Amino acid sequence: MKKIVVFCLFAAALAMAQAQKQRVAVLPTLIDQESKLAEKQLEMLTDKVRSIASDSLPLSDFILLKQDFVVEQLGAEAFFNDCKEGTCIGTLVDKVQADFGARCDIFVSDNKLWLKFELYGTLRGESEAGTISAFTEEVIDVPSMLALIERRVPNAFKRILISQASVPVAPQSPQPQQQPLTTKEKDAVTDAPKMRFGARVNFGALINSIKGTRTETRTGWSGYSENIEEKYDVTLIGGGVGLGVYVLIPVRGIYIVPEIAIQNKEGNVSFNSSEYRGGSSNLREIEDETYKETAIYIPIFFRFRYREENIVYLGIGPYICVVLNTDGDIEEFLEISRVKSNFGAALELGFRINRHFSLDIRGLGVIDSFDNAKSSSMLQYQLGFAYTF
Repeated sequence: MKKIVVFCLFAAALAMAQAQKQRVAVLPTLIDQESKLAEKQLEMLTDKVRSIASDSLPLSDFILLKQDFVVEQLGAEAFFNDCKEGTCIGTLVDKVQADFGARCDIFVSDNKLWLKFELYGTLRGESEAGTISAFTEEVIDVPSMLALIERRVPNAFKRILISQASVPVAPQSPQPQQQPLTTKEKDAVTDAPKMRFGARVNFGALINSIKGTRTETRTGWSGYSENIEEKYDVTLIGGGVGLGVYVLIPVRGIYIVPEIAIQNKEGNVSFNSSEYRGGSSNLREIEDETYKETAIYIPIFFRFRYREENIVYLGIGPYICVVLNTDGDIEEFLEISRVKSNFGAALELGFRINRHFSLDIRGLGVIDSFDNAKSSSMLQYQLGFAYTF
């Protein structure tokens, strides 16, 4: 009989001790339809807040409610509806009888990605519950979200400790020691937006059509001079390989990617020309002559969706091409007719393999040349492999 009484007293004491602890609920991270984050990425953000709460609040005074318990108490549909109405934290605190609730919201506004954090509850000495700490900051991707949570959320939970008379924490005391990041989180934070450099090799195909007119004065054996006008139409078809270097510059949610590359191309050239001399004409045709060419390409891409969670990204921007030299069976004619420099527009469709490697397909088209005497129409296609350091 005595053992039963002792056991009952022990159980009652344990229940009273648990009842005196304050309950903390960390709610699942919510997103709007435009954010498009994966479920595992949302869990990573929620787990990060939970880890900071566990490290910041002493277990002797607080109980961290499990998330499955919170959802189970409310029901998944009720949880979603409450959060959708914007009263999620306050509603959950009441329904699960928690003293404090924390949550992150991810949303898109003005084509920018934002993270909002709020800590809700009743501080000691206050009669009503309210927002204890909140902030909203622009982010780029999941790694930047983790870095923001790591930097700002500990101070939010610290306000709870400051309000507790039984916990000797002064407002000027240093921030509580946080547990080191896991390997997965370290890799993610390392991928926060910053300037990065890379190298790219490409294999391409070139189709170039050049039209122009040249006038030459020729003197015959009799000393008579005449002007000869020649109209020509040159077609260059070839392929080649190129190597370039680039830099990724993050600017407000996108990347500006200037690049410089050297291209070596080989192929065939054919041209038709007509000489007009004193009312008569002379036609010339040359087919499938060989040529070689070395050129410098300088594109500047505005790259969109280049984030860790996106496999596919897009790029668009201008480029400049400068032909350094040409060589072929009709070298003299190429030197006259080949446009030495032009500018145009480039499109890029890329696929991220991992943090370092990517594959892209590019199309480049000439808008105009810097030589007004010639009309050039060029299309170039490239398959590129890039490595970003």
